[in-house]
Amino acid sequence: YAVYSFGSPSSSAKEGGPTPRPRNVGVENYITHNGDFEFYNVNGKYYDVEVVQQWLEKVLGEPMPATVDSSAIAGVIDLLRTQGSFVLSVRYALCLTLPSSKVEAEPSVPYPTIQEYEEIAKTFEMTLNNLLDTNSNNEGGGKNTLEGISSDAETRTHFTFMVEESLREKMKVVGFKQNSTVLGLGRLAKFVSFDLEDAEWSNFVKSTVDAFFDNDLLHSTRLFLQDAKGSFGLMVASTLDAHRQVCFAARGQTLSIAFYPRKGIVCYGSEQAAVKAGLNYENPGGNLATSSSNG
Repeated sequence: YAVYSFGSPSSSAKEGGPTPRPRNVGVENYITHNGDFEFYNVNGKYYDVEVVQQWLEKVLGEPMPATVDSSAIAGVIDLLRTQGSFVLSVRYALCLTLPSSKVEAEPSVPYPTIQEYEEIAKTFEMTLNNLLDTNSNNEGGGKNTLEGISSDAETRTHFTFMVEESLREKMKVVGFKQNSTVLGLGRLAKFVSFDLEDAEWSNFVKSTVDAFFDNDLLHSTRLFLQDAKGSFGLMVASTLDAHRQVCFAARGQTLSIAFYPRKGIVCYGSEQAAVKAGLNYENPGGNLATSSSNG
């Protein structure tokens, strides 16, 4: 996927640094889970995990690797962890934030393919790139940055409006051109009304933009727990955040975490005794105190 890097120097540097641009990277999310994932809420209705599993296969375009509920958690996290990727953010907004969003084992309308999501996302990317090439109106000046756009409500709203208008213009030609460059937009029109008098279109674009800026690993884990029913001893990680972030969460059962800074090890598990395993594990060169003093 095309991913903008949050947390990098280019995402916040205003002067002298490189202008942020997306790069194509593989995105993989990892979870470990002890407990029971029973139901998931979409638009105020709770769906049984078995239906969620079948729905995820249609939404993600991938077969469920196993029938265990942990695989369903991993699939939902794939939907939720979208920061930096408009492709993933469009998919999230379409599947989970529309008034018509629901979980179905056999959806009446096929969901877009990744290629179609990529086509829709191009308008968001082009608009953001143009905004990043212009100077900020905020105090201090300099070019716009990812962090600056994300944290400034006025700039984010302006960006959302520009995307909305650009997409609306492109949607007008969908009925006249049936080729690969507009098929993604044609599929989008089956889910979202772009009528000027209908707020659904504006809400879809806003949800996509908000997911792009906000749905990091922590926020995504919070969103999952907000709508999931069951018991969880949960660890969530992503290749996009592996260098700086991992999330632990517990509900309905304990989760123990042990830090061994002199060995560079973190142990976690449902049983407190299990995290003592680090006491007997040697990790040469892992002493964080020594590494920081030498660095």
